[in-house]
Amino acid sequence: MPAGARTYTKDLADRICAQLAQGKLSLRKICEAENVPISTVLSWRLDIIEFSEQYARARSIGADAEFEDIKDDAAELPPVNSFGMTDTGWVSWKKNQIDARKWVLARKRPREYGDKQAIEVTGEISLAESIEAARKRARESE
Repeated sequence: MPAGARTYTKDLADRICAQLAQGKLSLRKICEAENVPISTVLSWRLDIIEFSEQYARARSIGADAEFEDIKDDAAELPPVNSFGMTDTGWVSWKKNQIDARKWVLARKRPREYGDKQAIEVTGEISLAESIEAARKRARESE
């Protein structure tokens, strides 16, 4: 077994999923802390049904936790200097941080956190004309 490779155990899977559900660390960081290659955990997800379901639940819960963290970050008041002025560099940094987290979250869970897209269809469709055209094609093929 390669260095760092680990055999699946329920205890290890529980620890990994518990950390994912907190929404704080990436799977890569969790795997580094547990000394497990990320590829091993991803293969467990494909090969072990019980782990796959547990992993999906943990990711879902973690995304909700990340959403709550983003809301908390957005509500944080910026620091002010001794003249009572807002630190604009901090505001820009915080905005970039929040935007990046929102972007990632929208890709992880597009139904819940993605941008809503409306699809507009223009033009007219006449049912009577479509039926007549189909009948004409049928007569021609006889």
